[in-house]
Amino acid sequence: MRTFLVLWLGPIAGFWVWHLMTVNGLVFSLEYHDRVFAIYAALLGIEPAAIPPLFAQGLLFDGLILGLVLAFRRRRVLVVLARDTIRRLRETWALRSASSAFRRRLNEVSETRYPSLPPESGERVGAL
Repeated sequence: MRTFLVLWLGPIAGFWVWHLMTVNGLVFSLEYHDRVFAIYAALLGIEPAAIPPLFAQGLLFDGLILGLVLAFRRRRVLVVLARDTIRRLRETWALRSASSAFRRRLNEVSETRYPSLPPESGERVGAL
């Protein structure tokens, strides 16, 4: 599977490195870049500017398929990981709800023992 991943990712990485370096003029000139894309465009029968977005769409689609294949191959490990994550989230939510219930009860008790009186009209809060 690693060989398959390297054979899939190698040409893609090579294309994007070459494309970004030639667009920015780091390795080849922009004229060379435009000629190469004109050749690709003539072979495909499309505009040269449409090639990078098509390549990116193909990369996303192929990556999705490859991710699904990897997830299917490791489904047992992923199921255990998902169950453990769900269990931990439920415990966290239970602690948060217990904590908020405790805070609500504490506020109720403190309000009944020490009620806060609103300031009278015209009187400043904290005035002596």
